[in-house]
Amino acid sequence: MIGEIQGTLDTPEKQLAMRKEMGEAVHKQMLERNYSTCRGCHDISRMNNPKKPFVAQMHKNFDKDPKKPADCLACHPKVRSRLRRC
Repeated sequence: MIGEIQGTLDTPEKQLAMRKEMGEAVHKQMLERNYSTCRGCHDISRMNNPKKPFVAQMHKNFDKDPKKPADCLACHPKVRSRLRRC
C-alpha cells in the first residue's frame, strides 16, 4: 500500500486517524461512479426475492433518474465498514 511506503499510514494509529477522511473519499468516488462497484453484483432491476417482496418494492425507482443516482451507503451504512477492509 502506498500509504505504508510513504509513511502516512504505516501504523494502526495513523490509519485510525485517517479513517474518516478515507471513508469520505471512497463515498465520494462511489457517488461519482454511480455506485458501479455495488451494481456489479447488485443489479437493481433484478432485486426480486419472493421471500422478501418489499426489497424489490423499495429499490424499484432508484435507477430511474440519471440526474439523481441512488446513494447505496445512505441506506446501507454497514457497507462502509466492509469497504474499509478492502
